[in-house]
Amino acid sequence: MLITDDRALSMAWKHNVIVMPAYSWEALFQRLDLEYRAVFEQEVKKAEFKPDKKSIGSEVEKGEQIDGQQLKAADLRLVIE
Repeated sequence: MLITDDRALSMAWKHNVIVMPAYSWEALFQRLDLEYRAVFEQEVKKAEFKPDKKSIGSEVEKGEQIDGQQLKAADLRLVIE
């Protein structure tokens, strides 16, 4: 299938992809009434939480200790375990 004009498609045929900090997502859901939260949670097709390695690396470079990460000097890259 080839989509020739995604703007012409009804909103019913689209997914919205949002990238935001996980704490913001959780705060948003916490502020919803339980009834509305249940409705929105049913509509979520995929929720994927990934470490923000750029932000973590920036804090580690400043000398901050971040639980759940380990800087491997030999590889010169940040590894989340």
